[in-house]
Amino acid sequence: MPVIGSELSPIATIAINATFLSERINNPCYQNVIPQKYHDLIEERLNTWSKLLGGEQQLKQRLQWDGLDLTTVRNLLGTAEFREDYTLPSWAETLKELIETTSASWLTLEGEDNSPLDSQNPLPFEDFYLPFILVGRRKLSTGLSANSPLTLLSQEAYAALERSLLQQLVNLGIETLLFEFNTFRKAHPPANQTTPQESRIIYNTFLKNLLKDGGLAFFNRYPVLGRLIATTLELWVESTTEFIRRLTG
Repeated sequence: MPVIGSELSPIATIAINATFLSERINNPCYQNVIPQKYHDLIEERLNTWSKLLGGEQQLKQRLQWDGLDLTTVRNLLGTAEFREDYTLPSWAETLKELIETTSASWLTLEGEDNSPLDSQNPLPFEDFYLPFILVGRRKLSTGLSANSPLTLLSQEAYAALERSLLQQLVNLGIETLLFEFNTFRKAHPPANQTTPQESRIIYNTFLKNLLKDGGLAFFNRYPVLGRLIATTLELWVESTTEFIRRLTG
């Protein structure tokens, strides 16, 4: 859902557009939404919900389970008015760091000894997430104290942890990236049947186009995916930090 307001931060746009319905109830950005102003948009969304649940009565029943009704929900489905005092959630700050890192370091891990990629077992669109691994490393290193160094883990053990993170990120975005890649290929069809080398060039061109702004435009289109990726990274850093600290007793 688009967000309007003066001097709007791109990350704030993504953050507000990725809020869940339950969060919007107490979100100040949704306190002054005028249902009449966005009547058509709101009704379209309610009709979509009704169809997915099997009808309006089923929708009402589902809302009642959460103590909501159609009147309350209508105020939450409009376009939010951005407020200057809106505080970004932690995952949005992490996403901001991901975007800034991606624009500066895409593919810097590929081919290196410490890369989480496995040439014998490639993952779909794994290259897209390499800068995110860099952010995870940096956050993990920052979160560990001198008494809980990363060197407590063997290279193989740490590589397995990073590989696990990469797998989680890949699982989150595979369908979205596949859709984007197919759309890109249709817009840039090859002249003849492509060789594996030419296919790789097309793939790299797709990723470069997707990440030329650090992925900002991509996450503007898919704000919830941005939230899930950033949250997954934060949880990985948190759990890995706790695991290493426990090794010290």
